[in-house]
Amino acid sequence: MPEKPNICLSACIICYNEAQNIRRCLKSLKWVDEIIVVDAASEDDTVKIASTYTSSIYERPWSGYVDQKNFALSKAQGHWVLSVDADEAVSPWLREEILAEIERPRVKDGYRIPRRSYYQGRWINHSGFYPDKQLRLFKRTRGQWIGGRVHERVAVNGEVGELKNDLFHYPYQGVISGHLRRVYAFSELLAADLYEKGCQIAGDGERARRPGRFMKAAPGAHEAPPGRESSAPYPGDAIPPVS
Repeated sequence: MPEKPNICLSACIICYNEAQNIRRCLKSLKWVDEIIVVDAASEDDTVKIASTYTSSIYERPWSGYVDQKNFALSKAQGHWVLSVDADEAVSPWLREEILAEIERPRVKDGYRIPRRSYYQGRWINHSGFYPDKQLRLFKRTRGQWIGGRVHERVAVNGEVGELKNDLFHYPYQGVISGHLRRVYAFSELLAADLYEKGCQIAGDGERARRPGRFMKAAPGAHEAPPGRESSAPYPGDAIPPVS
């Protein structure tokens, strides 16, 4: 879609049955020029909630992470695109950093953003899950989503930089049961990708190490942000900005 001169930054979100998360996500994006929501026929109040924040809502059958996100990208009209998942929220400090960065005279074509997860009542600050840098901010004409059924990523044609402040993440509905459901679903999608490529699933390497990473990140194995015994979810004051 052609760029509109009065739209500098578009936020893109894909979703399905995200009524529990979508309000927090969209509330954190009220400052952008345009919000694009692509919903895969949710059966809960996702669309109803989203409609209170944007009129740019597109409902289409689920076609995979890459295709859904590229469809959302095709509807964006801003010079810049910020891609956010429904279970994420832009921290106030990241918001200010983004607004300042895209106004600089010499900018990159895309930016990786550190992502901090809130799980089992705590922020996870290490154990391989932080800073978990994600390439989510990019010039609309320079980026495109690529990948398989899972592990999609943005390919940017140009120079990529890094921001300092956090994108907040609230995965798995904050509980172990939600985590396991997501693992099972992603495992099926990953297995389908590997099958199509003629690969066999090995029992060693990174896949074998992931259960250990999960245990390291379980409650009691990570710390709250400095200065607090426990931390609150967005928009709490537990995580200071990075200067």
